[in-house]
Amino acid sequence: MLTGCRPSEARAFRRQDIRDGYILFAVTFGRKGEIKEVKGKKVLPFPLTEALKELLNEIPVSLRSPYVFLNPNTGKPYGRDSLNRIFNRVCKKLGIKISLNEWGRKSFANQMLKVMDRGMVSHLLRHQDPRMIEHYAEYQTAPIKSILDKVQSTGFDLAHITRWPRSDQA
Repeated sequence: MLTGCRPSEARAFRRQDIRDGYILFAVTFGRKGEIKEVKGKKVLPFPLTEALKELLNEIPVSLRSPYVFLNPNTGKPYGRDSLNRIFNRVCKKLGIKISLNEWGRKSFANQMLKVMDRGMVSHLLRHQDPRMIEHYAEYQTAPIKSILDKVQSTGFDLAHITRWPRSDQA
């Protein structure tokens, strides 16, 4: 949600990809769980914002794994199926229909398009073709509003959505 990266890029995100002032999305997980270069093979720096720094500081560090986001039950990166299963279970409970990619990447793009020009958003999303941003720019806000209204009406605390759960919050 804070970077607009693809779910497979977030799962493959490694501590070595965190640099002074920026992060890199250099690798991703393929369909069969193999590590490969990111889509488009375009590795560009993404600003290390204060919110990202705070999130990364709250995530427990595993000395046994180079990956940042680990499944607490296995100590390994989340698998594609397990991450989708968790996300879909939450969506079903809330009565909404949205994909993990729409929730993260498209939501990020739409929020950024409200405050910066299309070229900058396209660069942040690492598009090879700047026209790709048109896909996000045309996305309708009405479905997003109805989903947000539904989520917020459940009393779900959106302020903590970017916070890594601490043991006292679990």
